[in-house]
Amino acid sequence: NNAFFTVEKSYDAVDFVKVFSLPGAGNSNKKLHYKGIDPYPYCGLFYYRLKQTDYDGKFEYSKIVAINILEKLRFSVRPNPANEYLEIVFGDISNKAILVMAPEYGAELTIYDARGQSVFSNKLDGTYDKFRIDISQLENGVYLVNLKSNGEYYTVKFVKE
Repeated sequence: NNAFFTVEKSYDAVDFVKVFSLPGAGNSNKKLHYKGIDPYPYCGLFYYRLKQTDYDGKFEYSKIVAINILEKLRFSVRPNPANEYLEIVFGDISNKAILVMAPEYGAELTIYDARGQSVFSNKLDGTYDKFRIDISQLENGVYLVNLKSNGEYYTVKFVKE
């Protein structure tokens, strides 16, 4: 009886706003997977929840999940806008502070297009302070680079021209 799902976010875990909705499968006897991306995540500590709405208007909320995106980025992308390649740099270049990624961080990097579709994904298991990704085959537009490392999430936008 599932009509749709709504992802909501909040600064205080009390007042939530809609991020996006996805159509539900109605009735199903098998486990289904849904995914989406918040194109404008808040910085700092904030909260998400999932609202599941039935065809008859009844709804239920998931448990609230806390996310912490640091205001000081731990990584950056350049050039931005980019054409042929994207260089991922760890640390704050402007202050010459370098964060070396080491295997124990177990980082995962994913690039999403404006529709929330994953267009690149890579597990990072080496030791380095920067690396390049060939983006020449990507369509022009806005993309999000998400880094999951040591249980924390980081996001940076870039434009492909």
